[in-house]
Amino acid sequence: MTAINLSGIKRYTSSSLILMALSTSALAGNVQIGTEFRDFNEPYKSDSYQMPYVSFNLNPIEGSPLQVIAKIDYRHMDLPEQRSWNNRSRQTLAVGYQWTLGQFTWAPKVGFRHQIYEGNTRSMEYRFYPGLRYNFSKSTSINLAGWMAPTRSHGRFRDDGVDKKLRTSYDDYTHELELKLGHSLSSSQRVTVSLYHEMFSKEYESRAFSNKESDSLQLRLYYRHRLNDLTLEPYTRIDLTQNQTDGVGNERNQKRNRYGMLATYKLSKQLSILPEIYMEEADVKTWNNEDATNPEKYYMYYGLSFRYSFK
Repeated sequence: MTAINLSGIKRYTSSSLILMALSTSALAGNVQIGTEFRDFNEPYKSDSYQMPYVSFNLNPIEGSPLQVIAKIDYRHMDLPEQRSWNNRSRQTLAVGYQWTLGQFTWAPKVGFRHQIYEGNTRSMEYRFYPGLRYNFSKSTSINLAGWMAPTRSHGRFRDDGVDKKLRTSYDDYTHELELKLGHSLSSSQRVTVSLYHEMFSKEYESRAFSNKESDSLQLRLYYRHRLNDLTLEPYTRIDLTQNQTDGVGNERNQKRNRYGMLATYKLSKQLSILPEIYMEEADVKTWNNEDATNPEKYYMYYGLSFRYSFK
């Protein structure tokens, strides 16, 4: 497993202290501090990384359904020093409001995700979170989670010469949306079945990658069981389709499956520890869906975080 990079964790120690201080003045919410590891098999070992992070979820105005969420993380790739350009820091912020009308709840949020790669390459993504929920009864509900985002494009149009102006627009698009149907079997058990759809459409300066698209549909199953202070949630994610298309008409379908377990244990009324582990495996295909000569790609994920809740 990838060794712990303490410098990345120290990078966010001051941020976590600021967020903890905010918790004393906010009405309700939580602060979470943790780290993640992804450990890939050979010959994909260079894709491995660790990522410490700090996040919070606040209701800052008393008596108001206003919500503020944010996350700061730093990805440290398991790469030779000369390829450290793939390391990146990322900041995510969103503000939302909640309306409830009978059994229907709408809690939209708007925000951004900003990334800075080593070498000072930057990207900005503006997001909209639909936050729709309908309660059929006290035990059964359906909700639409996830986000949608126009994505900024850089590069010259294909027919432009090298001396033409650089094109900058927001005509690319990406989203990750999940439609969840949940049912409580008892006060301590709940099952959820969902369909997750992920897609992006991007344009690049290079002709080979212009109009690249990816479209995937995934079946997700969750089971949550609470045992006093311990909550266990085994889950699985199974790709139904995973289609990719490049700019010259090539296609491939590289399905991914994930099997994991998330746990939450209350150390006290306000403090919880959240370990998580899962394995994700993926087909490795060449364009036009031919089997690649490389072996199947998979990785193990290990996560550990602490969450402090307050009112």
